[in-house]
Amino acid sequence: MLEEIAKFNSWWENREDYHIKLWRSQGYRWRPKWIDELSLEPFSLNFVLGPRQVGKTTGIKILISELIKKVEPERILYLNCEIFPTL
Repeated sequence: MLEEIAKFNSWWENREDYHIKLWRSQGYRWRPKWIDELSLEPFSLNFVLGPRQVGKTTGIKILISELIKKVEPERILYLNCEIFPTL
């Protein structure tokens, strides 16, 4: 399971994230406004909800790409809950 989680956190191994690579290749790059509304204070917990294919993952990955310039990459965990089996 740890290997699966590590696959979603490419910055732990100093690799560029798949979603960020796609975002950078676009002629027009958007940055969702809701990124600035998230609390990043220690011990905060944020949920990003919305319909499929509206940019939630890309927005989170944009935020992560900004954060790894300020903190150690190992302190940032992205967890995609789709890897867990359904009950």
